[in-house]
Amino acid sequence: KGLLEKLGEVKMIIQKYGDKIVIPLDCGINVEGKRIDCDVSDSGCMEKGEIFDIGPKTIAKYKEILANAKTIMINGPLGVYEIDEFATGTKEILNIIADCTNFSIVGGGHTITAIEKFGIDKTKFSYISLSGKALIEYLSGKELVGIAALKESARRHF
Repeated sequence: KGLLEKLGEVKMIIQKYGDKIVIPLDCGINVEGKRIDCDVSDSGCMEKGEIFDIGPKTIAKYKEILANAKTIMINGPLGVYEIDEFATGTKEILNIIADCTNFSIVGGGHTITAIEKFGIDKTKFSYISLSGKALIEYLSGKELVGIAALKESARRHF
């Protein structure tokens, strides 16, 4: 029920921005604790386990896109980075972003934890936010609940 309710919105987004949406080409599948890389078009391979990471073709494609981006935003890891075998996508993409001279925004506690785990210099990113959800809402133009509460308190007391 939940996902089906979003179908109309998803179709609209695809129609409007389909040329800008880049889905993974391959992924790292967890098969009984071992990593197997599969093309997403290979349904037989995909059915063997759960997706735990992006694959090497996807990393290469994303690297190409990030190299040409003026602004880069990441809001969450690309895989189960806590398991070394499935940390490759998150680690590689974070290193690519850190090495870019473009403006970069990092959001979310899990992303920051991954940066720390991989020993990536945080000063290489332009902006870091602990709260991924609040960052997305702020960038979307929505009023943040905490800011609204502070404004209301100031209005009442000053």
